[in-house]
Amino acid sequence: MKICHLSTVHLYNDVRVFKKECISLANAGHDVSFVVPHLGDESLQGVNIIAITRNMAKFSRVFIQPFKLLKRALKVKPDVFHFHDFELWPIAIILRMLGYKVVADVHEDVPAQLRQRSWVPKYLKLPLSSIAAFIENNLSRFMAGVIVADTTLKARFEQYNRNTIDICNYPLLYELPEPTTKSKFSVLSVGGVFDERCADLIIKASKQLEDVSFSIGGGIASSYQDLSWQTDNCRYLGRLSFEQVQVEYSNADIIIVMFSDAPNHRDIKSNRFFESMYASKAVLVSAMPNWVDFVDRYQCGIAVDLSSSQALIEAITQLKEDKQSTTEMGRRGREAVLNAFSWNSEELKLNSFYSAI
Repeated sequence: MKICHLSTVHLYNDVRVFKKECISLANAGHDVSFVVPHLGDESLQGVNIIAITRNMAKFSRVFIQPFKLLKRALKVKPDVFHFHDFELWPIAIILRMLGYKVVADVHEDVPAQLRQRSWVPKYLKLPLSSIAAFIENNLSRFMAGVIVADTTLKARFEQYNRNTIDICNYPLLYELPEPTTKSKFSVLSVGGVFDERCADLIIKASKQLEDVSFSIGGGIASSYQDLSWQTDNCRYLGRLSFEQVQVEYSNADIIIVMFSDAPNHRDIKSNRFFESMYASKAVLVSAMPNWVDFVDRYQCGIAVDLSSSQALIEAITQLKEDKQSTTEMGRRGREAVLNAFSWNSEELKLNSFYSAI
């Protein structure tokens, strides 16, 4: 089968889109292309990368980039188009009108995201969220199938499209690099420097734990870009490649995968969370019900109250002082991934989904 993935937002080597879905489908014998912002066309690990120019301005993302992508995508002439961005729903309908099969891949709860975005005026949050839900719910009826990242999204979309399947963000199984020698207990977050990823709590905690080394990797909010918050024991790593993230996992003693208490964060769909478990690290998560239930069930970390940085300080101190317990949490987390939460199971579901289209 000839399959063409589409995105104007993701990177060409995005973990979910490229490293998991595209490569898995190519390994299964499909002819796979990926139209995506990149420097130029190339073939990577059996996948044809078809480049468009990148422009992240909001107006261009919504009104210009999708049609640049459409122009290049139509030249592929695949059996199935598979798109990954909310902005591409109109393109999906155009492709359906042209007679193509189209698969929607919904990574996030977009209506919930809009209710928590700081750049959306308060009086517009609910109307925009409702419009987004209306678009997704109703246009999904016309898709050949819908892939979602968690069971909550599955419950919503299967009301409109029977061929809905959850392909969760479970980690690829790979060999981690050897850790380097370090003098301080080290804490890692690779969720970026954003308050919705609890950067404010992490930075406050670092100021009270001067004998602990904190590293934060990923994107960065404009309010943090002057880097004035950095100290001797709290540093910004910048944006990291997949390979660089694995190095940081190896060198960390514990990993923070925390989110603010917002609608889009209450279900567990974080790739970083399961990757941290696979890396045999104790994980600190936010004390929201689904997250609390998970770490309690698998005894792989600590759920931290979000009301102040003190709870985070206490959790880090507990894990620093009880290294045997910390090691055991890491062991149990890795065991859980190997038994139930690896990409191997999701790859089988993805291939079965395509076999049935």
